[in-house]
Amino acid sequence: MKKLILFYSIPFFILGCSPNYDVVFTEYKSLRPEWLKKGLLEDYKAQEKNYSLLFFTGGFDKQNTQIINKKDTLYNGNLKTGSMGLAEVLKINNTEPLKIIISDTILKLKIKNMMDYKFIYLSKDYKGKYPYTVTYSNTPRNFR
Repeated sequence: MKKLILFYSIPFFILGCSPNYDVVFTEYKSLRPEWLKKGLLEDYKAQEKNYSLLFFTGGFDKQNTQIINKKDTLYNGNLKTGSMGLAEVLKINNTEPLKIIISDTILKLKIKNMMDYKFIYLSKDYKGKYPYTVTYSNTPRNFR
């Protein structure tokens, strides 16, 4: 009987552990000179290796959002994408676990990925296989 229960519970465990977002690794062809990239990192005081910038981009329409790292709530509010294609930018410590709660969805970003990239973009996709896409890059992307 125990084996039967275990057998039928495995698919639920596997489905429950599958990611609820798509992951993309890319380097954008930036029209910005290198000094502008450095200036962006300086503006957010994110030049050190243990910091990255987290950009919330397209598709957000006043979703209740919390961003929580190991110690603090970094953001608690409603995200809305503006006309430039940007909703919010946050400096994050890329050496600590990061949990993003958007409405009833929980996204957990991997420390390994965060540590390797300075720019992390999160977008909402209403038509894709996954409702969210996380893009990791070491070059800033252009906004409208």
